[in-house]
Amino acid sequence: MKKRQSSHVVKESHSYDDLLSSSPKTKTLINELRSGALKDEIKTNISKRSGLTQKTIKDVKVKLSNQTIADTFAKLIKQDISAKTKRIVFEGKYDELKGKAVIVNPLKKRGPYSFTDLTDAEKAKNQEKKLKNRRKIQNKVRWNTDDFYERHWIDMPPFENEEKLPFAEFIVSFPNVDSHKAWLKLTGETGSSFWFSEAEENETRDVEKQIWIGRKPTNRPQYPVYIISKGRAKYGPLTAKVLQRLGIPFYLMVEPHEYNKYRTLCDWAKDVLVIGDSNHGMGPGRARNACWDHAKHVLKSKRHWVLDDNIADFYRLHQNKRIRVGDGTIFRAAENFVDRYENVAVAGFAYTFFHVATSKQYPFKLNTRIYSCLLIDNDCPYRWRGRYNEDTILSLDVLKDVNKNKTHGDLNEKNKDGTYKNSRRDRLTTVEFVSFLQAKLNTQVQKGGNTAAFYGKEGTAPKSMMLAETHPDVATNKEMFSRAHHKANYEVFRNNWLIRTEKRKATLKSTEWKGFGRTNPYGMKLSNSLQLKD
Repeated sequence: MKKRQSSHVVKESHSYDDLLSSSPKTKTLINELRSGALKDEIKTNISKRSGLTQKTIKDVKVKLSNQTIADTFAKLIKQDISAKTKRIVFEGKYDELKGKAVIVNPLKKRGPYSFTDLTDAEKAKNQEKKLKNRRKIQNKVRWNTDDFYERHWIDMPPFENEEKLPFAEFIVSFPNVDSHKAWLKLTGETGSSFWFSEAEENETRDVEKQIWIGRKPTNRPQYPVYIISKGRAKYGPLTAKVLQRLGIPFYLMVEPHEYNKYRTLCDWAKDVLVIGDSNHGMGPGRARNACWDHAKHVLKSKRHWVLDDNIADFYRLHQNKRIRVGDGTIFRAAENFVDRYENVAVAGFAYTFFHVATSKQYPFKLNTRIYSCLLIDNDCPYRWRGRYNEDTILSLDVLKDVNKNKTHGDLNEKNKDGTYKNSRRDRLTTVEFVSFLQAKLNTQVQKGGNTAAFYGKEGTAPKSMMLAETHPDVATNKEMFSRAHHKANYEVFRNNWLIRTEKRKATLKSTEWKGFGRTNPYGMKLSNSLQLKD
């Protein structure tokens, strides 16, 4: 058995605020849920990921890549389809014993089934409408333009991701559970949106064989990396296995009663650290703060990474393809990018399931929430707080700069001459990288973590309520993804601007604000994943 030394215990510099004392509605709801008074609410809010129920049936958006594929799809579902079709009701039966799907044809037609396309004039009109909608969205947020990103994404890995328009698209809905089961059997697609294309399937298989790698020494992060983990020592943190494959050193932050298990299982970790108390019931934010303290006071680093323990992989998005990375180059590139600015408090990688490869994307987003994989400035004036939803709470604390601006209204208050009372230089920002992605598992999918401690007993309703009580001016409760969730308004932070450091300004000035013109500064190239050495 490994013996834990006193140096492994991280002394926390701040007492942790779980926010229950300042969230009376949340506290009352937790007590009601745990006492059994609201058993039905627990059943409603815990995601039922095994089996199908009427509540879990979701519409599916289908995208067709060309005329031939469209005709093939029409024959598959035995319905005539038009390019003007917006919604299709798919009715079928599923034979459990035979494992066979039978289509109930509402048209009572035996075929042949086909797809009717639009005229050229109708296509041109539709295209103009889509461009108009895109411009409308861009005008809402000042930085959501090509010009903005060309001025900031300098000397970074190349990024291109224009919209890949489908030949046709429409919504498929299901009148009952049996029809949905028949659909799953017929198409083999379980997602809420997919491209129906044989070429797409072949392309996916090719992508799985490829991997992005960079050149040394920028193929690993310069700042310390931490993984917080709880209750997953039995089979190992998923993120730890990924970082081992990528050759990225990391620290594990666990609770003291699990130290020996983690130390034995993850003996390749740089070190296993522990916080003071076991099963403290305050949520993962306390462990995150301990990582912060270790990075700042022990390692004396400028920033640190803190990762959840259920990240399955990391990807680079480029040219409408999401391809896995084979080393830590994207971590180093992200670090170098945020170091160019004096007001980026928190940054991180976006989720793969929120950024599809076929949509128009920019390399990063400003002023939004950062989840699961975070790069934090150790001098940031805000710490983790909250029993749960601590990642969203921290993001909003930073964006509002709550010590100066209690609400977003105060943040955007103007003088009589139209200037902002709170200047851009006084505002903090967050950066979410879209060029660099994390494949994070959904909440409650993997055993361990807070599933048993919180969500299995309470559902997700208190989690959403706590955020709404903490930041009522920008957050509300809402049902999303078949469970209680929250909705936060980040558009109100559109005036939180990126401010370059003086060093960065001098560098760009010396190159006439064009960078050094390096087309691939990190040497990222595609390799065959099967040929890479361990």
